[in-house]
This record gives sequence, C-alpha cells and structure tokens, in this order.
Amino acid sequence: MENATKGLMIATIIIIVLLAIAIGIYIAIAIFLNKFHKLVYGKGSALCWIPVANSYILGKLTINNIYGWVLVICTLLNASISINNNGQNTTVGNLPESKSSPISTIFGIVQLISLIYAIVKYNKIKNEEN
Repeated sequence: MENATKGLMIATIIIIVLLAIAIGIYIAIAIFLNKFHKLVYGKGSALCWIPVANSYILGKLTINNIYGWVLVICTLLNASISINNNGQNTTVGNLPESKSSPISTIFGIVQLISLIYAIVKYNKIKNEEN
C-alpha cells in the first residue's frame, strides 16, 4: 500500500510539473504574440490570450489573414472531446479517428514552424527599427 501511495504522489508531482510547464509555454507564446502584434499594428491584442484566436493572430502576423483563418479551421477540425458515460470512455471528434492522429501531428508541426517563422520575422522587424 505504501508503494502505491508513493507512486500516486510521484505521478501527481509529474502532472503538476507538466501542467506548470504547459501553462508557462502558453503564457510565453501569448506575451510574444501580443508584443509582435504591438510592433506590427501599434497596439496589443486580447486575442493573443484566447486559445483558438491566438492561432488566427499567429497566422495573421506571419503570413496573412487567410492563413490565420486556415489555422483556426485546422484547430477546430482537430478538436475532440472525451465523454465518460457509466465508466465507458467515448471520444468524439470532428475528424475520423484514423485521420485525426496524422493530421494533428502535421498541424502541430505547421504551428511550430509558423511560431519559429514569427520569431524570426519579429526579430527582423525589431532590428530594422533600430
């Protein structure tokens, strides 16, 4: 019983640490997008802090409005929800399960590349100002 309690404590600590890291990354991205928006448009945007809207801001700042809307649509297509009904888990998503995983992976890579491109573009604009 003592080993189970230690295992549960370790799992809880790991989950808390991972959650703190995820929240930290989310906040850092939102702050970056807000600064980038302020640099380009002269004012910040509250959309940087809203989960799906920040995908739009990322696309808008890196390429254009259309790319921003494509990122939003992809975000919504990748959305899924898990429902627990009498001990039976059911996952409902917008895409079939066979296509959801590869599309989600590709979309994650696209968003990461977009974020890297946004950082490069931000630094380029910032250096041109100086």
